[in-house]
Amino acid sequence: MRILSDWMKLYNGEQRCGITAESALFVCNKWDDVEKQANQTQREDLQKHIIGNLRKKIPDLDERSQLIRMSVLRAAEVHRRFNVMSDDLNCLFNGLQRLLPLCIERKIEYLYQ
Repeated sequence: MRILSDWMKLYNGEQRCGITAESALFVCNKWDDVEKQANQTQREDLQKHIIGNLRKKIPDLDERSQLIRMSVLRAAEVHRRFNVMSDDLNCLFNGLQRLLPLCIERKIEYLYQ
C-alpha cells in the first residue's frame, strides 16, 4: 500500500498538489478468486474490511464510484472470446472517464486560487 501512503501525503497537504478525496480510484483485481473461494458472507466481510481500511485514510470515500472490483483475466477473456468489454472493465473505464476530467479541474482550481 505504498501507493496509498504516497497519495495520502498529497491528500493531507504534505506535498503541494491539490489532491481531493474524490481524485482516487481503487481497483480490487482478482475479484474472481474471491468469488470462487469465499461465500457471500465472506465476500461481504472482505468488502467491508477493504472499505473500512480505506475510509480510515479517506473519510469521504465514495465506494460506489471509487472502488472497482474486477478480474483482469476475466475481462481479457471476455474481450478475446466476444470482442466486447466486460461489465467490470466497463465500470473501470467509466471510473477513469469520471476521474480524469475531475483531476484536471481540481488541479486547475488549486493552481489558480
